[in-house]
Amino acid sequence: MSNYKTACASDLETEVHTYENVVYLSLGVTLICMVVRRAKAEGFKENPAQGAKVLFSFAGIKVILGIVLLITFPGCPETCGNLCNDDSNSSAHHYIYPIVVFVIALLWFHIGSKYRKLAANGAAFMGEGDRMMGVEATSPTTNMKEMV
Repeated sequence: MSNYKTACASDLETEVHTYENVVYLSLGVTLICMVVRRAKAEGFKENPAQGAKVLFSFAGIKVILGIVLLITFPGCPETCGNLCNDDSNSSAHHYIYPIVVFVIALLWFHIGSKYRKLAANGAAFMGEGDRMMGVEATSPTTNMKEMV
């Protein structure tokens, strides 16, 4: 019976480490995106199409990570049988961080859409919230080079 509990604990520990690694990867992607957005802010103003591509890419990565987080959430391994409390697998709390990841991806998709509109129109009106997110508002008569 002792080997059975040890194998169960080992399997559960492996699942927890896998989930933690995906969480750390997701946090790293968020930090990298923040750094890229700040470092390339002027370049994205000059070339909003590039900004759109970068933000859409980060949003796609974040969506994939959210799905992986949902799939890899640690549960009671099959090798544990009745040793685990089955209520832990049905709890809704494990959806919180993946939902946060999806919300961040949606935010990045929104910002990418604003950049795409800038690229398509040459300039566009943006709201106050966009300025706080790093996307500056411009008037329709402003040249993209003048934004710098």
